[in-house]
Amino acid sequence: MAKSGEIEIRAIPGEPLAPPAEQPTQAPAQYRSATFWRELLEAMGIVGIATLVALALRPHLVATNLAMVYLLGVVAVASRYSRRVAVVCSFLSVAAFDFFCVPPYLTFRVSEPNT
Repeated sequence: MAKSGEIEIRAIPGEPLAPPAEQPTQAPAQYRSATFWRELLEAMGIVGIATLVALALRPHLVATNLAMVYLLGVVAVASRYSRRVAVVCSFLSVAAFDFFCVPPYLTFRVSEPNT
């Protein structure tokens, strides 16, 4: 402060700093693994629900719009669970969409629409 020149410096007393909070310890590996499998099972349930909704809407909407049902499920999983679970959910959603909503149905073959 002595070398600050013409700059005016004012020191204002504040409250004392709180001691740093303790870092949470990581759960043991077996609990992290159990959490992963529980989250994955719940994500699969969300994909299943999205599939049921898509099947109910399939006669009324084109396949492009049915993809939004799966996207909604993936966004719900991604906002709630870990990144690994969200990635697996996105792959499951693409597979379910292709299997149930893209003609020919109940196959993973994709036929070109006649234009």
